[in-house]
Amino acid sequence: MNNIQELIQNTELIGKVNASIPRLRKCFEKIISYSDSDFANLSKDATLNIFYQNFIEIVSYIPLMATIIDVPYVVRGRANYNGEIFNNKKQISFNTECPEKIEFGRFNLKAESLFYASLPTELKNVDYVLTCALECCKELTAKAKITSYQDITIGGWTINENLPIVNLCFDEEHLKENPSLALGIAKYFAGIESCFSVETTNFIRSFLYYFSGLSGTKSNSEYHYFATTALFHAIRNYYNSIQYPKFGLIYPSAVSEKKGLNIVLTPDAVNKFLSLEKVIMYRYIAINNSYTDYVADRCSDLVYPDKEGSFTIVNYMHAKMSS
Repeated sequence: MNNIQELIQNTELIGKVNASIPRLRKCFEKIISYSDSDFANLSKDATLNIFYQNFIEIVSYIPLMATIIDVPYVVRGRANYNGEIFNNKKQISFNTECPEKIEFGRFNLKAESLFYASLPTELKNVDYVLTCALECCKELTAKAKITSYQDITIGGWTINENLPIVNLCFDEEHLKENPSLALGIAKYFAGIESCFSVETTNFIRSFLYYFSGLSGTKSNSEYHYFATTALFHAIRNYYNSIQYPKFGLIYPSAVSEKKGLNIVLTPDAVNKFLSLEKVIMYRYIAINNSYTDYVADRCSDLVYPDKEGSFTIVNYMHAKMSS
């Protein structure tokens, strides 16, 4: 099913979903009971398939919170290493140059290119550019000394038309920064409660809150990424099969302790819905000999790409410190 509205008059389908909950709960319990040791003798593909088969059972029955992104733009960063200066949107978008270097990630397979970005929060108490920087350059939060400063190129991407995605951010602390999203979630659950039994409603809530928490938590095992990656693939494949494609997920940011809001999009979504509007470089500098605390400021002017996505960084300020 695509959304709650399609359910309201479909009593037969509502009954079918209610009746399926014992089976779906078993799928959910299997997913959350797995640990790395369960897959020691399996390939990554085989492991992902085990997760995927359980997820596809669940997402084909319960209506997820499908929504439309209602912010005008997102930001995405890429760290500048060895003095490199970027000049084209391809260099700061999803990886098309060296996909073989892409590691297994929060929502992507090894060698699978996705577009990870950050969204502004409604109350503006969270620095979404910092969230973006922390997400793209894990060295900024590394415990070991790596460098005394880091330059990062930040691109602001305009969303040109309605972008259908699924919400996977149900963290109560984060939602304090996004009242409109919180209101949308309240309406979503009100619809769930009006359609389904208490048992079904509780199952849906448990499922969504669990994976919201998992997606906004730093990974400490491969299980973590197996689960979130398989979930994203199940969502994409199911909604494609019913011809209501969902091009991404919004989820709480792990590196900002869920205060920031992130989005992951497919390459098709970027090509269809987004355009690079502006680019700037920021420098993050370690303070007090700490390599987890940074101050930041721009180290170039704001520039605007041409229609082909080419741009020239202007007034770049070279660092006067050694790395």
